[in-house]
Amino acid sequence: MVVIGTHGRSLAFDVALGGTAHKIIHAITKPLLIVRLSSEDKEKPVCSTVCIDKKKPLLFATDFSDTAELAFTYVEKMAGSGIKNVALMHVQDKTRIEKYLKDKLDEFNTIDTERLKMLKDRLVKKGAKIVDVVLKYGTPVEEIIKESKNKDYSMIVMGALGRSMVKDVFVGSVSWNVLRNVTQPVLLVPPLK
Repeated sequence: MVVIGTHGRSLAFDVALGGTAHKIIHAITKPLLIVRLSSEDKEKPVCSTVCIDKKKPLLFATDFSDTAELAFTYVEKMAGSGIKNVALMHVQDKTRIEKYLKDKLDEFNTIDTERLKMLKDRLVKKGAKIVDVVLKYGTPVEEIIKESKNKDYSMIVMGALGRSMVKDVFVGSVSWNVLRNVTQPVLLVPPLK
């Protein structure tokens, strides 16, 4: 795993992330933990939050892709190392469903609720005590960002490239946009090469 801090001073890249972090994010092939830095003294940025506060829940966002499954193995390791509170989240992608599959939404909800429950069982076996299942309908980026603001999560874990196969070099569009818009540390797990 690689851990980087970003202070987001490079407006040429993005207000939310710094230019060096941007370059690393797009070149890395290992799991990457991105932590926001803040500082009143621009020469000495510091981590604005505790990266993993075992008292706070961790949010795992999944699209049930192979990359998400790989990212989930990290969540399992964290549960085995003392993380007791996890929220498992999946978003039924409104843009994919609404046009052609609206009549299948109830079926998708049933299937995906069962998938989330299976992930929950795996975490409980690893030692997690509280595992919430969160199933939403909407735009994945927007719903994950909303969820991150609704609860005081210590970290967000997600695959760096999921089922959409829409890619900004290596980072999937959902994970990339979540990363740019949340304040929590984000662990991105890239696909196996």
